[in-house]
Amino acid sequence: MQTTKVGLVVCVILVIALAVSNVWFYTILNDEIQILHNEKNSFQSQVNTLHDEKNSLQLQVNTLQSQVNRYESMLSLQEKKSILWQHAISQGPGAQTLLTSFNCSCAGYLNVSVVSSASNCYVTVEFWFGNRLFSSRKTLGKAGVEYFSVLPTESITVYVGNTNWFNGATHVVSVDYYY
Repeated sequence: MQTTKVGLVVCVILVIALAVSNVWFYTILNDEIQILHNEKNSFQSQVNTLHDEKNSLQLQVNTLQSQVNRYESMLSLQEKKSILWQHAISQGPGAQTLLTSFNCSCAGYLNVSVVSSASNCYVTVEFWFGNRLFSSRKTLGKAGVEYFSVLPTESITVYVGNTNWFNGATHVVSVDYYY
């Protein structure tokens, strides 16, 4: 019977030892699982941050590409701003009338088209660049289109006139700015 008690005590000790080791091993594994879970969450947070940064950078790239496209368009003078569209004006004989004055931020050209009742209709474009006045006058007659080169300035003025001695004139004018 003594052997049975010893065997039973040994079995109980083994069961206790196995139970304690299992609890200890379970605790260590659970701690490891928690550490790995925390690392996974940290990495996921980093991935989310990098994804947000990538989206922000992509937005910046898209904005910059849009600006590049606009500047390329400007360099090839494909941007257009309509300044006047079929603006009708009547004036007396020998008169010159201010049509418009506008700001121009880039070098380019004006496309001026005129239909007039006077055979001696003319258009004058003036602007200051630096300390120099640029003034160009072109006769268009009863109908015509002329182009005027312009430089960046705060004020470009466009006039229409006639050189009639006795009769007034009526003009219909369009002005487009290409830059």
